[in-house]
Amino acid sequence: MGLPAYLILMGLIFPAVLAVCRLLLRRQGKKGADRLRRTLGPGLKLLSGCGFVTRTSRVPGVIALSREALAYEAFILGQRETIPLTEIAAFSLEDTRKTRHRRARKYRRASALEIVTRSGQTRLFVLPRSEATAWQTTLPEVLPDP
Repeated sequence: MGLPAYLILMGLIFPAVLAVCRLLLRRQGKKGADRLRRTLGPGLKLLSGCGFVTRTSRVPGVIALSREALAYEAFILGQRETIPLTEIAAFSLEDTRKTRHRRARKYRRASALEIVTRSGQTRLFVLPRSEATAWQTTLPEVLPDP
């Protein structure tokens, strides 16, 4: 007794759909990184792929830091924002296994970067752990003294 035809068809189509989605996200990532490079100009210090954490999920995106601003783009949401460094009141970078942010705990081998603006708004990003050290050392260097 063999498998039903629809299961065989699903087994063939599903991996192809996943591959196309990954390809599209990779292409979006490259376009987003190029946009941030143009936006921030020659003062670009760091550029990383990230996850922008919303109330319900994590959306793939790109985050960049220059001498004047921090900018990010969340692809699926179409959300882009540039935050002047003078508007950043505080930041914290924690390992996602030990973070106080429940929404970021489920991501392994990552770090949670929290940015708090002077108006009290919080943005939460999930960065690859391999890039977290660069953010940890560069952010204090470029942030103005309070």
